[in-house]
Formats: sequence, structure tokens, C-alpha cells
Amino acid sequence: GLGRTSPFVATGAAAPAAEPLARLTETPGVIFGTGFAGARAVPAFAGLTPGSAGLYQIHVAIPEDAPRGSVAVHLDFPGSASNAVQIAVE
Repeated sequence: GLGRTSPFVATGAAAPAAEPLARLTETPGVIFGTGFAGARAVPAFAGLTPGSAGLYQIHVAIPEDAPRGSVAVHLDFPGSASNAVQIAVE
């Protein structure tokens, strides 16, 4: 998982489908690209998918300064980072 949420949701339980939604207590940055070519974005929502058990979702707009083409994207938490995935950005 991506960490604790507020409000807390028990393992195997469905996340709330209405406010208050189960948001991450530490919102990650979303990094498009690598090194100096990378662009950082802050998600509008990061948490458990409403009505689902154990499924997280992150809503983020691609920044204007993001690199174009096949771009590595990863989540950046204080002290750790996720594996990167490739997405197409035009």
C-alpha cells in the first residue's frame, strides 16, 4: 500500500464512498521524468478508491514543464520513492 489514510480503513474493508474520503496522511509528489528534466506535481487526491478495498488512486494533472514522449513517472515520499512506470506524454 501507499501508507496510512485518514480516516483509517481496516484491512479488507471498503473505503468510504462519500466524504470524508480515505486520503493518504502523507501526500506524495508525482515526478514526471528524471534528474533535472523532471517536473514535480502535487496530486489533487491521493488515497483509497471510494467503495473499493485495498485499491489506491492518485489524481494528478501533468505539469506544463513535464518532458514529452515516453516519460518515467514515480511517486516521491519523504525518505522513499516508488518504482517508475513509463507513460506517453504529448
